[in-house]
Amino acid sequence: MIVRMFPCLLVLVACGTEVNDAPVEPGADPAVAIEETDESSVFEAPDVEECDAEVFRSAIGVDVATTAFTPSPDLRIFSEADLVTQEYLPKRTNIVTDVNGVITRVYCG
Repeated sequence: MIVRMFPCLLVLVACGTEVNDAPVEPGADPAVAIEETDESSVFEAPDVEECDAEVFRSAIGVDVATTAFTPSPDLRIFSEADLVTQEYLPKRTNIVTDVNGVITRVYCG
């Protein structure tokens, strides 16, 4: 049984580690080198949205049943209780409703 679990343990260990390729000078504290990372590698959301979310934000607080959205592959309407895919598509507009059907959030992705 341990033999069967061993490959899984390797995967878990590999997924849980973070590699920092920053060079460490001899005699330097490695913990300090880990803290000094390149800030350009940090992901930042774009300032300009690539979808039409701004157009639909005026509908926040409105019952989705009283609205008429034109169907589109770039428009997704779902409840916060629904299971949805998590891939990020910058041109897709997501309209989220609460369990009562009231629009609570509009965002790109």
